[in-house]
Amino acid sequence: MIQAKNLQAPVGLSHHFLNQAESVSGLYDKNIKEASSCAQIHSGNISVASRKKYYEGCDGIIASEGRSLIIRTADCLPLLFFSTGKKLIGAVHAGWRGLSAGILQNAVRKLKDLGADVSELQVAIGPHIRRCCYQVGSELIENFTRKIPGVKFFEERHQSFYLDLSVVAQRQLSDAGLSAGNMEDTAICTSCNPEYASFRRDKTLLRNFSIIQLESSKG
Repeated sequence: MIQAKNLQAPVGLSHHFLNQAESVSGLYDKNIKEASSCAQIHSGNISVASRKKYYEGCDGIIASEGRSLIIRTADCLPLLFFSTGKKLIGAVHAGWRGLSAGILQNAVRKLKDLGADVSELQVAIGPHIRRCCYQVGSELIENFTRKIPGVKFFEERHQSFYLDLSVVAQRQLSDAGLSAGNMEDTAICTSCNPEYASFRRDKTLLRNFSIIQLESSKG
């Protein structure tokens, strides 16, 4: 399991990006009673956690203190959010469909609606399929060229296109107001690294779990 440096310092906050052989069961904070996950349907939808453990129709969850959030991926981006000022956490699953649907902008908007200051938001991007391996069609390149013009988010090799999901995500977050210095990419490719589940590589049903949790300051 790995961690991002920008999410390690805050008191009461913990997070982990796991590979396909690792389990979240031993990572739950004993002081946190509520854990939530979501359906992950490749949408642009974000839910704000109440007391439910499972959220339909969305690909991201935002929560306040005293909760764990879990997402599962096998090539898509796992993104973990933390608002240092308002003590909010978020977990988002984003593939190309979610990015195209504006899921990251929606996540930032929800956090702002809950009082978060965009300037202090921290985001960590976990292992996902990277430009080295993510071959896509020209129509997908054209789609993102319209959405983020002027950004080099793909590579052309041997008349094929390779998409960089992280570059797309970071540009969208930057356009939403986040500072580049508050984003960290773990820079691990799920397709290149056999310890991580990769649907593109193996057509597997296995998944890599990501977890973020924040203890309640009220005890």
